[in-house]
Amino acid sequence: KGDVLFHTRWLFHRSIPMTEEGLQHFREVQGKENPVLKRYTIRYELGSARLLQGVSMENCALLYPETQGRSLDEIAAKNGPFFPLCWSAEDNDEISENQVSRMRELVVSEFPLAEPKRQEVRASIMAAIMQAKAAAK
Repeated sequence: KGDVLFHTRWLFHRSIPMTEEGLQHFREVQGKENPVLKRYTIRYELGSARLLQGVSMENCALLYPETQGRSLDEIAAKNGPFFPLCWSAEDNDEISENQVSRMRELVVSEFPLAEPKRQEVRASIMAAIMQAKAAAK
């Protein structure tokens, strides 16, 4: 008894088509005829929400495994704005310069360190999938 909402993730996450000018920009920047266009979606969550435990591709979980299971507010207070506030209690509801500075630091200094760990997690997931497929035959 209840409702089921069955849909693809693209129902609510649609991309805006890239203009030819935009495509040309990325061709020049990447030096490729068919550039890789990374897209992202923005989701909002309460600071009291907890980061999942277990296998994760989240930057903070890759860099700081002890953050798993903690609230987003706890992670932000101890490890930085991995999940930045879309508004802040500081500075009369303005995002503080300290938070912006820390976000820049994360992007430049820490996120690149998470990428090799993310690749390891992906490889282990794929290995498990391939092993399960082989065992099923």
